Amino acid sequence: AAVAETAPVAAPRAEGQPVPEGSTTTTQRIWVPIPAARAIEVIDAATDRGAIADAVLGFATTLFDVAALFIVRDSFAFGWKAVGDGVDLGRIECALVPLEATSIFQQAVAGVDGIYHGQPTPSAVLSYWYKVLRVIPPSHATIGAVSIRKRPVNLLYGHRVGRPPLAPDELADMAAVTAAAASGYARLIAGAKRRG
Repeated sequence: AAVAETAPVAAPRAEGQPVPEGSTTTTQRIWVPIPAARAIEVIDAATDRGAIADAVLGFATTLFDVAALFIVRDSFAFGWKAVGDGVDLGRIECALVPLEATSIFQQAVAGVDGIYHGQPTPSAVLSYWYKVLRVIPPSHATIGAVSIRKRPVNLLYGHRVGRPPLAPDELADMAAVTAAAASGYARLIAGAKRRG
């Protein structure tokens, strides 16, 4: 698993690296890293949305040092699950990102391919998000939208610490996994409608 290095408090901190804030306790579960092809297989066999989300985050651990999955409802992204050194799930679950405000989250949702990848454009939304994560803003970040009929249902945020940005093949894998997650959710919704 990719793990962000934690420098001593007195040492300069890398972009995207956790900022020390007293003695924090991480309240997250550990996701086993799974490659894209395996994540898609798990998603295709999933019988509930939690299993789909777990596969997406398992895949995200192969790409990012910090990753978070959001549930999207009514133009807001609500923090749901996360992985990474120093990430506090309690803080993530309280996160609320407005998707109508200018930010890289909005750019991912509005993008043709549903992915934002690059240097984060400073915004009030991002300042808030990095405070939630307790990190120094990273030099690159990636967000992938999981959309059903062009309506986002999840957003996957990720960044690396001290490593280069995602390569084109890694971005292609991310697009494939988010597309598989969208298909998996659509399948679960269709099955629930048939049963009920």
